[in-house]
Amino acid sequence: MKTATQVITALDDLIEHHNKRQDHYRKLVGKAEDENLRALFSRYADLSHRFIENIDTWRSAIACASLVTLPKKGASKNSMWAQIKSVFKTQGDWVAQTKGIEKETIDAYRKVTEMSSLPAAAVTDLNKQMRDVEKVMLRVESIHEANQVSSKRIKIQAGA
Repeated sequence: MKTATQVITALDDLIEHHNKRQDHYRKLVGKAEDENLRALFSRYADLSHRFIENIDTWRSAIACASLVTLPKKGASKNSMWAQIKSVFKTQGDWVAQTKGIEKETIDAYRKVTEMSSLPAAAVTDLNKQMRDVEKVMLRVESIHEANQVSSKRIKIQAGA
């Protein structure tokens, strides 16, 4: 059985992943030319924001029930380094970046939900959130595949 401190640390890690997702999708909103993509990315950023609030509620409840003092918000060991890397990161392929972020987030969910000391209601909430993140990843992949097919059609028509 994991200690409350270990569970809280895992939840903090999950919050960090959602902060990263939220920042990523907000950047994509600013870069997307298509109105539908901007709206979709904005919804995904909002989804992460809601998940952060929900996870933070469970984090606080577990700490309160276990009489554990929570670390200050934003005091993550990696948060400053992640911000610096984000500023200097090259553009790269947004799909690959998005899939990487989503896979890391799903792995963090699996780590947290495997902890036996979580309340059943928290596990239910987190499993639903994980399924939603998986759906986002599949949606991003389908958008990318559709764009590749459209690009090929345009190239074929232009060459004809």
